[in-house]
Amino acid sequence: MASEREPLDRLIVERQILRAVRWLMSTFECGLQEAAQVLYARYDDLRRSRPDDFTTSHEECWEGVYT
Repeated sequence: MASEREPLDRLIVERQILRAVRWLMSTFECGLQEAAQVLYARYDDLRRSRPDDFTTSHEECWEGVYT
């Protein structure tokens, strides 16, 4: 399961939020709202479990992202 999430995790850590949303929508054939919910949940999980992977603050990570 972890390897299935690796592309998403990489995109989140690299702050490629739009690409992460697109990846979720195409991989899981879901809409924008569902993709955003999954993205936010995974982001929170990564922030807790891998804090050293993030080089920016929470605010900087989501800067310019509007859903």
